[in-house]
Order: sequence, then C-alpha cells, then structure tokens
Amino acid sequence: MNMNHSMKRPIVIQFFRISLVLSSLFLINSAWGQTPQALKNLIDELQGNSLSLKSIHTAEEANRLEYQTNLFLPNPELGFNYLWSSPVAMGNRRDVSLVQRFDFPTAYIYRSDLSDLQIKQSILAEDLAALEMRYEISLLYYELVYRGQMEQEWSVLEEHAEQLTQAYQQRLDAGDIGLMELHKVELNGLKVANQRNSLQTEIDQLLLDLKVRNGGKLVELNASEWDLVSLPASFDDYYLELRAKNPLLMQLENGISMAQKQVQLQKALRLPRWSAGYMDEYTVFQNVQGISVGMTLPLWEQKNKVKWAKANQLAAESALEEYELYFRVEAEKAYRTALKLDAQIRLFEEKMAQLNQLDRLGKALDSGQISLMEYLFEINFYTENTMSLLKLKRDLRIAWVNLHRFSALD
Repeated sequence: MNMNHSMKRPIVIQFFRISLVLSSLFLINSAWGQTPQALKNLIDELQGNSLSLKSIHTAEEANRLEYQTNLFLPNPELGFNYLWSSPVAMGNRRDVSLVQRFDFPTAYIYRSDLSDLQIKQSILAEDLAALEMRYEISLLYYELVYRGQMEQEWSVLEEHAEQLTQAYQQRLDAGDIGLMELHKVELNGLKVANQRNSLQTEIDQLLLDLKVRNGGKLVELNASEWDLVSLPASFDDYYLELRAKNPLLMQLENGISMAQKQVQLQKALRLPRWSAGYMDEYTVFQNVQGISVGMTLPLWEQKNKVKWAKANQLAAESALEEYELYFRVEAEKAYRTALKLDAQIRLFEEKMAQLNQLDRLGKALDSGQISLMEYLFEINFYTENTMSLLKLKRDLRIAWVNLHRFSALD
C-alpha cells in the first residue's frame, strides 16, 4: 500500500507543520504565578464595562449614604399652648416652648465610629464583587487559551486529513486500493472536521460569556499562549501574602469591629437620655420664662439589646475563625494540586521529547517503511498525548485561579 514519492511529499510537509506547532508547546514553562498581561487587560476592560459591577456600585453608594443618616441630634420640638381660663376673670394663658432631646453624648461617638466601619464594609463588598468577577473572567480566559490551542492542532490535522483523502482518491482511481480503504480515510477526515467544529462552537460560546460580562460589547481577545511564570517556593509565606489581600477576610474582621462597636453603642443607649429647652408662659397678670431640663429613666426600652449585641459579636468571631480555616485549606489544596500538575507536565514533556516520534514517522513515511494508515494512526496517537498535555496545562492554570479566588494578590 505504499505510494509513489510525489504522493508522499505533501504529507511530509504537513508533518513539519505539526512538528512546529507541537514543539512550540515544549518551549512554554509549565509553571505559574503572576497574572499574564493579556488577562490583566481583559479583566480591566470587562470590569470597566460590567453592568453588574455598576449596579453593585450604585447600590453600595446608596448604602453608604444611609450609613451617614443617623449621626445627628433629633429635630428640636417647638410647642405652643393656648388655654382658656375658668372663671374668665383669670384671663387666658399662652405657653411657648422649644425643647431639644439627645442621647448620652458617648452614643454619638459610637454611632460615628460604627458608620465609618459600615462604610468600610460597603467598600469591601465592592472589592469582593470585583474579585469574584476576576475569578470568572480568569476561568473563561484559560478555557479560551486551552480550546484555542486545541483548535489550532485540529486545524492542522484537518488539512492533513484532506490531503490524505485526496491521495487515497488518486490511488483508488489508479486501482491501487479498494473503496473501503477510501471510506476509512474519509471517515477519519469527518471525525477531525467535527472535532474542530465542536471546538469552534465552544470558543464562540465562551466569547459570548465574555460579551455578557462586558456589558454587551464584543471582546477582542488574542489569547493563544500560556503565561510564563513560576511557582512560589513556600506555601506558608505565600499564604500570608494571599491572606493580607483577601477582601472577604477583611470583611469578617471588620464585622467583628462593627459588632464590638455595636456593644459599646447599646451600653451607651442604656444611659439616661436628656432634654433641654426654653419656655415662656403668658397670663393676664404675669409673664414667666425660663429653661427646662428632663431625663428619661432607662428601665425597659433597651432591655436585652446589650445581650443581642454581644451575641452578634460572638457570631462574628466564630464566622472569622471558620472562614480562616476554610480559606487556608482551600488555598493549600489549590497549591498542592498545582505542584502535582507541574510535576506531571514536566514528566510528560520529557517523555514526549525522548520519543521524538514525529521525526521518526516523517522519515519512515518518506522512505516507504510505513503506510499512510499506519502514519495516520501514529499521528493520532501523538495528537492525543499532545491534547492531554494541553489539558494538564489548562488544569494547572485553573489551580492558580482557584488559589487566588479570594485574594486580590496578582
């Protein structure tokens, strides 16, 4: 089933194209670390156009205004009384009063402090929303890189399959092979074309997902290569950096401060409230004026509110303790996964480089030592390994994204 030399030359040319694409994969360091510039640009663009983030920002701006509404004294109360006398000879009486009520002074200090903490909590909520969006964009980015590289591989194989079909058609016309052999080659070509079309459909869907996050605007993305970065040497040291830039952790810590301030505020509200004012009284016989001072007795209104505030503080402290454990475990899991994937990639690349299979196959095909079907089978085998390598590299970047999911660290 050997072909003449003129039939084999196009396949050998395609072999060099495949070899060039595959060899470029081995030039890419499989490690990871900092966010690649292309991904940073994509995140900046989508966060700037995101309708979701704009909606969250508007809502949090309203919340921050609300947090500044209960910091002032209540409105003063102006009173007027007109009283008819009996008997009439005593004359009518008119009273005018102006009264200002206020809580114990320390309550206003605690309210102001609590307002500052609530505003900080609101800002952290925006940071957390932006971080979650960065996580989603990063996943889509690496899925696009992964599928883009696979689509490139299948594109080369599709051209190879088309030329192989043409060669077998010529052999059929010459009477060298039967119709069944041509059908096998055509079926292989359909499989390759379907695989490439499926990948293109997946790429289009991922780009539509990015469009939604970009406020409905199309995204122009040139993401075809993995990032060249390196693993951190120590997880413990790196974890401290991740922890320092975790907005959810900051929210929980700030929540404890808010709960502590709420305890102080409720204690202050248990102290007597005061009122001070001025009053005039007019009658037929005299005019009386002076100041008035009052005090509420803190008997029932604040009952159990200090206990409630302390219970909230304990709940906030418990939530922080639980999340710190969760965050460290999840981060370490992602780090360990990345280490294992990095080792697998290096071993995979080393074994594939040792095989040097494409060079061997090209020489064997050119010299007529193997048939085109045998050559195609070996190419497919090599391609499957290449696809497995691409998947490992994708999984490595996903581990990196998971490690940084809750941290603003690059």
